[in-house]
Amino acid sequence: MQVFVEQETHEQHPQYKTIPKEEDISKFVELVICLGGDGTVLRVSEKFQKEVPPVMAFNMGSLGFLTAFNFQSFKEDVNCVLNGQCFVDVRLRLCCKINRKNNDDIEKQDNHEEFHALNEVVINRSASAELCTLDCYCDSRMITNVKADGIIISTSTGSTAYSLSAGGSLVHPMLPAILFTPISPHSLSFRPVVLPAAITLSIKVPESSIHSAFASFDGHNRRELRPGDCLTVHFSDYPFPALSKTEQISDWFCSLANQLQWNKKLRHIVDPDTVCSSTGDGNSTDHQNQLHQPTDCECSKHSKL
Repeated sequence: MQVFVEQETHEQHPQYKTIPKEEDISKFVELVICLGGDGTVLRVSEKFQKEVPPVMAFNMGSLGFLTAFNFQSFKEDVNCVLNGQCFVDVRLRLCCKINRKNNDDIEKQDNHEEFHALNEVVINRSASAELCTLDCYCDSRMITNVKADGIIISTSTGSTAYSLSAGGSLVHPMLPAILFTPISPHSLSFRPVVLPAAITLSIKVPESSIHSAFASFDGHNRRELRPGDCLTVHFSDYPFPALSKTEQISDWFCSLANQLQWNKKLRHIVDPDTVCSSTGDGNSTDHQNQLHQPTDCECSKHSKL
């Protein structure tokens, strides 16, 4: 077995091998072991823009929607994975292509750029304080004109990320869908929608627009969209295979309960030393130090016997 590390890690620890940047790393790697949080997993997706090997992610960050393994048991978990004792969650990604109106004003390498995003692509306003104006098309049909701080086009995996903060719905990762979520829209009636997986969205900066917009893909590779430029988004042919210890449905609900406190009930806990007691004059002391604590996750994975 050969072990490769990232270029930055290789510079600090030259005893470990690395893969030159000009090489296609997917030809060398059969398994990715990721140490960090969800942001580190998104970085893996960014590095593998086409075929992605299975990814085993250990949770060492603040969130854990994409990190299914606990680092404290890494030896046992790695052996289980190498022996095929694990589940594979195939996460769909978005294929995003930038089509420039005027190629002469843009560097050649920026023409028709393509990115594959695991969570979302965000199109938002530039440094101007004015609202962003965008024309949105679905399968070449005009659906709306956006006046907002921006829009988020998200996968089901990304429904627990930026889209959720902007008011989008929670969608299970097994559901092949595209989430279309506005960011602080001018119209209160402009609500988030969930679209079928087979469509192609096109987001165009109107040629009459004074200001540019900017697109970013999983928070990276920020690109300017000038008036007349268009960004097309559809599902990628290169999904993201994430390894997990349990089947996907229960694992996702446990993540919601643990990371977002989703529908956790409040449990009234009273300190027995401060229980209301009657006094001789008929009055009673007040309850003190009463705490409200959320109940534990009630799924089979985390329930206590």
